[in-house]
Amino acid sequence: MTRKQKYRRVLLALAALFLILAVLLSYDAMRESLPDTMYVDENSESPFQPLTKHPLLTISEGTEEAEKSDPGETGDTVVECSAAGIPLKKIRVIQEERPKVAVCGAPVGIYMETDGVMVIRTAEIRSSDGTVSRPSENILREGDYITKVNGQDIRSKQELIDAVKVSNGSPVCLSLLRDGETIEVQVTSQKSQDGTCRLGAWVRDNMQGIGTLTFVEADGTFAALGHGISDIDTGKMLQLNGGELYLTQILSVIPGKAGVPGELQGVIHYEEKNRIGSVAENTIYGIHGVLDREKSSALPLTVTEIAYRQEIETGPATVRMCVDNTVEEYEAEITEIDLGSENTNKNFVLEITDQRLLQKTGGIVQGNSGSPVLQNGRLVGAITHVFVNHPEKGYGVFAENMLARN
Repeated sequence: MTRKQKYRRVLLALAALFLILAVLLSYDAMRESLPDTMYVDENSESPFQPLTKHPLLTISEGTEEAEKSDPGETGDTVVECSAAGIPLKKIRVIQEERPKVAVCGAPVGIYMETDGVMVIRTAEIRSSDGTVSRPSENILREGDYITKVNGQDIRSKQELIDAVKVSNGSPVCLSLLRDGETIEVQVTSQKSQDGTCRLGAWVRDNMQGIGTLTFVEADGTFAALGHGISDIDTGKMLQLNGGELYLTQILSVIPGKAGVPGELQGVIHYEEKNRIGSVAENTIYGIHGVLDREKSSALPLTVTEIAYRQEIETGPATVRMCVDNTVEEYEAEITEIDLGSENTNKNFVLEITDQRLLQKTGGIVQGNSGSPVLQNGRLVGAITHVFVNHPEKGYGVFAENMLARN
C-alpha cells in the first residue's frame, strides 16, 4: 500500500468519525429539545403538531399509561418520540382543561421575611482595649439561616441580638439551616467597644422591592416576578417565612443601556389599606401567594387562556408593562424557544421592538420581572431577566411553569 493510499484511508476514517460524531450530537440536541412532560388541551385534535414540524421527528400517539402518584388521576399517557426510526425520548402527556388566568402587568411592592435570620458574611469585632476578633469566622457561612440560639427560636435580627446579649461572652449554641439541612454549631460571643456581646456577623431578616404581578388564578392565587428572589449579597435564593404584597406607585424610570441595567423607581406605602395579598412561597418560577379579593378591583386584570409551551412560536408577541403608572401592551418578538428546558426560568428569548417603550426605558429594566408576554391572544409567559449588554432583549419563563400546580 502506497503512502498516498494510506493517507486517503486516514482521511476517510476521520471523515466517517466526524460524521458519526455529528449524528450523535444532532441526536442528543434533538432529544434535549423535547420536554419530559407536556400539558395539552383535552379538546385539542392535534396537540403534538408543533413538535412534529421537524421532518425526521415522529410521535407514536399510543395509549401507554403513565405511573400515577394519585390512584384517582386520569388522562395521563406516555408517547414516544423517534427520529428516523431511532427512539429519542418518552414524554409524559397530561390532558387537562386549558387553564384561564387574570393577566395583570401592574407593579407591586413586595415585603418578605426570611425563615430565620440569614447570615450575609462574618465580620470583625473590636473590643474596648483595641483587640480585634472574628468569632464566627470559619463557623458561620454566607447563606446560613440562624433559627435558634441556645434552643430559643429566632425570627428576627432583634431577637438574635437580644439572645446573644445575655450570653455575657459565653459560648452560644446556634441551630442553622444550611443547604437544606439543620446543623448545630457553637460560637463564643465577644464584647464590642460598647460592651455589647456580639457574634461578629452581618445578618438580614427581611427584604423589600418592586416587581410585576403576572396573573391571578380563579381561586385568588397569584404569581409574580417569574423568577425567585435571591439575596443581593450572597446571590442565594431566600428561604422565606411569608410576606405581604402592596400597591406601589412608580415615580421615575432610569432607562437601561449597554452594560448598565435600567430600573423602575417607586414608593411603597406599607399601610394596611395598600396591602393586596400575602406571599406564601419563593420558587425559581417566581413568588406565589393569595390576593385579597376585595382589593383586586384596584388592579387591571384581563381573563386570558394559557398557551402551552409547544404552542409558542418565534415571531410577534406583546408585553404588558407599566412604566408610568398605566399598564399598556407593547410590541415585542419571541426570537428563541427552548421546549426542553427544565427547572429554569430562562425558557425563551424576547426582544422589545416597540419604539414607544424603547424611548421610555431602553427596553427591559429592573422591576419589569413578571411582565406578562402574550401571543395569539394567550399568555405564553413572563419576562424574567434582561441581557445587560442588550437591554432590549431578555429571557422569559413559560406561563405553565408559573401555575400553582408546580
